[in-house]
Amino acid sequence: MKKILTTICVFMPLILFSQEEHEIDILMQHIQQMAESTDSDNEDYSEIMEIYQSLFDNPININSEDMEQLVNYNIINVFHLHKIKEYRKNYGDIMFYEELLAIDSIDDNTKRLLKPIITFQKETENKTRFKDIFIRGSHRLVLQADRCFNKKEGYKNVSDSVLYDKPNSVYLGSPERLFLRYNFNFVNRLEFGFVLEKDAGEYFFLNKINDSIRKTLGDKAYKGFDFFSFHIYLHETKWIKDFAVGDYQLSFGQGLTLGSGMSFFGSDSNIMRKGKKIRASKSANEGRYFRGVATTVSYKNMDLSIFYSFKRADGNISITDDKGDAEEITSIQQSGLHRTAGDILDRKAFKQHFYGFNLSYKNEDTQIGYTVHKTDMSAALYPDERIYNIFYFRGKTIVNQGIDFYHIMNKIALFGEVSLYCKYFALLSGVTVQPRSYITLTLLYRNYDKRYNNLYNNAFSSSSNTRNEKGFYLGGSVSMTPKWKLCFSADMFNSDWVKNTAYSPTYGNTLNIKIENSINEKSSFFIQYRYKKRIKNTADTDVYQRYTDEEHGNMLRFDISYSIKRFTFKNLIEYHFKNFDGERNMSYLIYQDIVFRPYNEIMKLYFRYAVFNSSKGGLYIYENDVLYSFSVSSLYNKGIRIYLCYNIRPFKRLQVLAKLGMTIYDNVDIIGSGLESIEGNKKIDGKLQMIYKI
Repeated sequence: MKKILTTICVFMPLILFSQEEHEIDILMQHIQQMAESTDSDNEDYSEIMEIYQSLFDNPININSEDMEQLVNYNIINVFHLHKIKEYRKNYGDIMFYEELLAIDSIDDNTKRLLKPIITFQKETENKTRFKDIFIRGSHRLVLQADRCFNKKEGYKNVSDSVLYDKPNSVYLGSPERLFLRYNFNFVNRLEFGFVLEKDAGEYFFLNKINDSIRKTLGDKAYKGFDFFSFHIYLHETKWIKDFAVGDYQLSFGQGLTLGSGMSFFGSDSNIMRKGKKIRASKSANEGRYFRGVATTVSYKNMDLSIFYSFKRADGNISITDDKGDAEEITSIQQSGLHRTAGDILDRKAFKQHFYGFNLSYKNEDTQIGYTVHKTDMSAALYPDERIYNIFYFRGKTIVNQGIDFYHIMNKIALFGEVSLYCKYFALLSGVTVQPRSYITLTLLYRNYDKRYNNLYNNAFSSSSNTRNEKGFYLGGSVSMTPKWKLCFSADMFNSDWVKNTAYSPTYGNTLNIKIENSINEKSSFFIQYRYKKRIKNTADTDVYQRYTDEEHGNMLRFDISYSIKRFTFKNLIEYHFKNFDGERNMSYLIYQDIVFRPYNEIMKLYFRYAVFNSSKGGLYIYENDVLYSFSVSSLYNKGIRIYLCYNIRPFKRLQVLAKLGMTIYDNVDIIGSGLESIEGNKKIDGKLQMIYKI
């Protein structure tokens, strides 16, 4: 039966196409392609989803300086922005989407991305008048509940004696994740709101916790939601360019000296950053954010940004003082999960003061900036001694400073940044060229010293941090015709020192090639090949000293989206071939997405049927979800994954979304491990979300 269903899903008719496709799905596909480049399920995509959904809800005026944000968000590149400004200079402000179609250097796919997130107003019409706040402002309230319907090991009942001896053997709360968010937006000039979240496994009512556990937690016990975030944000007022109070994000230059939150890197030539420096933090990411005040003031071509943050951060406590406060920690926690007694004891373990400034000069084609920031912690950071981390930062105070620049000359864009920690440097330098309107190439070199440390940066790297790496990156895109586009990238890198995944200096390279075609305005397909080589520790634990070996991974993917009347279909076939540690493994993923939209447009149904087989390692599957969510799941072994999403708008201002998914594994008695393990071979999960807009 499974083979029959798979055959039907893959070989459905591919001939009939229509123009009907919801614009938000185009943005979701763009996010998916960026997520695929990380090849990981550990990233928190709530932030990137919030940004893209915010663009969809509050489009940017194409005739304003806010268009620079879209370069940072990997939607357009610097040359697209330059061509838009050039068109406005020659013909005046752009007032219709058809004018955008006349700019030949912008490919069809980029125009499709831009269509739902831009508006067309004269620049003078974009001035803020605060008397219109309650007339033109929009309110949005989001309530969401998620849970796994299987009983995981962490939620099983244990006796008081076992709980007293092993307080970390169970989760203290219920399996539901609860999320509440309110946001007000006035034409992208004034925003304020808050976020409340309880993760799965975290408790909500303190009086339901075991007495002995409450005594163990002491003053670390909390009530209600585990996480609370708020923000007030002003943009482009008469005297101040940006002003943020509460939780916010910072990004300067290329993110090497200072960059918080997620980075936005695609698989082609769009690497250079050029965008907003301060923005409100509206996601439920509990790790990489700042809490305090930040502002940017402008005078002629000079911008001065000043920021201060104070928050209590999570850390693994190793030594406490006489008062029970943390004196030393072994690591700073970013997950935001507080499900066990041990997690809660490490919650808000130490105080963190963060402050600094950025001074930059900018004209139409050039920017140069200087950034310096300092972090003071109430507890000293001393990681456990390991050979791979002997160059990691240790202590209470860390200072980083750096210089960044970019310069755009007709068809060439130069950019880079040099950052300093103590006497150790990190360097990033690149050039993007557009020899023809349909060709864009980027060459980037980075050299990150193994002794360079920075707690808040997110520059381009082959790994999750910017230390102990040298490399060359070449990426590009060629719009062979208005419908056909070739994207490619190649990255070669090496490390002078050992890593936690490789007990020797390492090297590696990646190659990514993608050919995509816009069949018509709303339907498209692409073929992608990816190769990755890296050095890893072998899995052989029977030897005296673990040794390393080369891992070679190949991936081939075919993806097509098309429509037949009120149905939209998406087919994907993906094969992986991997050689490592003397073994050759093959895995595959095949799925069919079906989206149904009735003529009244008040309802939408999403359905997916996926078949996977991965005997070694995991396959990463990217799922459309309820709004403000983007699921990245890892699938192991062999089985099927099915889900159904339901989206209905019963009233003009109310939207209700639900998702129910099930994963069935073959020849598996236990799913997962530790407190997350589930007995049996089926896993069922669900989400319910309500959105109210005014």
